[in-house]
Amino acid sequence: MNIKFNEESTKRIVEGYYKKHEDFECYLKINCQHELTPSFGRFAVPNTRPKLSFVLDGKLGVNGVE
Repeated sequence: MNIKFNEESTKRIVEGYYKKHEDFECYLKINCQHELTPSFGRFAVPNTRPKLSFVLDGKLGVNGVE
């Protein structure tokens, strides 16, 4: 089985989970940067690879404290 998620569905799943199960109103930020990887050899071509980061932004209340 192969399951693929795009950015929109990932945000909907994660934000929905925290809203339903943790009562946490949040916003998911997904960032993608391309990192240059070193290459060696005479005819080496520089390669890039994606570097993903996920940040969950919001205010969470615990024992009456945000």
